[in-house]
Amino acid sequence: MIVRSWRGRTDVDRADIYPKYLFDVVVPKLGALSGFGGISLLRRVDGNEIEFVVQTYWQSMQAVEGFAGPKPEIAVVEPDARDLLTSFDETVLHYDVVAGMDRPK
Repeated sequence: MIVRSWRGRTDVDRADIYPKYLFDVVVPKLGALSGFGGISLLRRVDGNEIEFVVQTYWQSMQAVEGFAGPKPEIAVVEPDARDLLTSFDETVLHYDVVAGMDRPK
């Protein structure tokens, strides 16, 4: 499994707008792609900004390339998302998942 990790930032007073867009618009599109395995959204306050870390999970780098194209290190940021963010990373990082653990029951 591959994790694709990317960061974007927005103003504190707009903290709820990007997550709504992500889950209402982007996630359904991702869910239709072969090899998509899920998503996590992390958020932290950084002064007057909110930083988001989006981590998407993919079955393989071939699945990532099916989403991102032949240069998978380039961020895929839809025009509407660009309008919601004050800044964002132009590139992404990919990680091999070595181990994971579900929350103990």
